[in-house]
Amino acid sequence: MLVLTRKTDESITIKCPDGKTIKISVCRIDRNFKVRLGIEADDNYKITRSELIKKSNLTEEEFFSKF
Repeated sequence: MLVLTRKTDESITIKCPDGKTIKISVCRIDRNFKVRLGIEADDNYKITRSELIKKSNLTEEEFFSKF
């Protein structure tokens, strides 16, 4: 796991093996240190919150195949 420190309006870019990129930006950090992230990726990438997968009682593979 790579751990980075970022400020509001800073981002990281991930280069995928297929040549496409994913950009993750810090949009806002509120007073309670709650962080709002923006994720830019090609439409064929499926992105969801981990807790939704866990709540569904499905494996990641099963979850993403349904949606």
